[in-house]
Amino acid sequence: EGEEAWTDVPFIQEAEKEDADVAVVFPRPIVKGEHLRLRVSYKGDKVLTDMGEKNYAVLARTGWYANLGFFTDPATFDLTYRVPLGNEIISVGDPVETRAEGKESVSVWKATKPIQVAGFNYGKFRKREKTDEISGLGVEVWTNPGTPDVVREINAIFTGDAADTLSEGLVSGPTIGGGLGKVNTERLAESALTDGLNSARLFTTYFGPLPVSRVAITQQSQWSFGQSWPALIYLPYLAFLDGTQRQRIGLAQAKDFVDEVGFHEFAHQWWGHLLGWESYRDQWLSEGFAQFSAALALQHTKGWGAYDRFWREVRKQIVGKDPGNAFAPWQAGAITDGYRAASQRSPSAGFALIYEKGGYVLHMLRMAMFDGRAPEPDAHFIAMMKDFTATYAGKNPSTADFEAVVERHLVPSLDATRDGKIDWFFRQWVTGTEIPKLSTNLKIDKAPDGWRIQGTVSQGEVGPDFHTLVPLYVELDKDKFAQVGLIPMVGTVSVPVDVVVKPPKKPRRALVNARGEVLARE
Repeated sequence: EGEEAWTDVPFIQEAEKEDADVAVVFPRPIVKGEHLRLRVSYKGDKVLTDMGEKNYAVLARTGWYANLGFFTDPATFDLTYRVPLGNEIISVGDPVETRAEGKESVSVWKATKPIQVAGFNYGKFRKREKTDEISGLGVEVWTNPGTPDVVREINAIFTGDAADTLSEGLVSGPTIGGGLGKVNTERLAESALTDGLNSARLFTTYFGPLPVSRVAITQQSQWSFGQSWPALIYLPYLAFLDGTQRQRIGLAQAKDFVDEVGFHEFAHQWWGHLLGWESYRDQWLSEGFAQFSAALALQHTKGWGAYDRFWREVRKQIVGKDPGNAFAPWQAGAITDGYRAASQRSPSAGFALIYEKGGYVLHMLRMAMFDGRAPEPDAHFIAMMKDFTATYAGKNPSTADFEAVVERHLVPSLDATRDGKIDWFFRQWVTGTEIPKLSTNLKIDKAPDGWRIQGTVSQGEVGPDFHTLVPLYVELDKDKFAQVGLIPMVGTVSVPVDVVVKPPKKPRRALVNARGEVLARE
């Protein structure tokens, strides 16, 4: 660079509080394919917020470095950070060097392969690390030993030393009092490390390998906000409180969030970073897939009951009407409408469609491909997901791209139209808005050679071309199901059922859709 001649170019930038974007005016037209180098100098003092005792929050996450588009401009990064001695940087990329220069600590990080976005965490940290032997992925957990201001605020409220108010509105339910006391983030880091290792092993098995050797999980000093960067995760401070502490301050209802957030953010190493998405219409390929991945991790760590409960709660978010919404999210638009489905009349719709319905669609595909009799029941699904990541690693796939991958792995239980196509599924569930009502009238009687199931299964309030393959089950013990078969249904219809089954014991009942394989209003 020292020998090269640099030419100043004019730029346009509005006032700081109006718009931070910059437009560069080149001195001549640029020819397609021409390589130019642009050197930008910039500064700002709104990147970090001091949260107390060397806990910091990184706020300017999209604009702390010059970029041509957040998540749309993959690039390599050579990053040098200078910070006061005693504090540390954990960054995207691989650590190259750390040295002291006077009162500063200088660290160099390099991402030699293009990544979608750059980020870092900053403060004073303790580190735990372990490598998962199966995936080969190293997992690090970085926590701050100090106490952030918000914890002191909460303790002051419960000891009567402060007004009963918090700017973040944290105390919101029944409490048992006593405040948080001392929060031992180092002890709870062991749980985060375990979740990280489980994520590395499970997601590599289901989705294929990552192009990195390590992932750093770092304490995020903001209360309930997590985020994933390439090989770097922010885990919200709430995730480092134990169940008793959450109950003390009225946040017992946050258990599901705490159980799921680490898995969700780790899954973004695949959905969002290994693969991006083409446009707002395809963002469910990131957030919906990460939601599904969290459910998958719950199933493998806590059992099928946790998985089933996850999707029951998600279904409520899709078909139920939240306060402040004139109608339920599914009525506001399709998954591919993305955040545009949100409006003053349905402010929750965008999130529910992208995250919840998007995740549910992947759950439906998984369950349709599931073969409980095979040595690996998820073999077809795993092959499909690995095909998707291998085909589009480092790219921004569209919904149509994913549809083409699914069609390559079509199984009979997904071939509802009997033409080897999957367009019916995507037309109904991804670009469409209909959700059927399912109802049953089934009874079980003793038969000479087993148990006879008779009655009807009905589908209603959908168009004449709406296809479903509804699984019929018998329940043998509480929450223990055996699938009997699939009931093809088209449009608004009642289908008679008359089948003899030979289970190992008398069934408790006959039912359909036991694992929510079909998203239904009832």
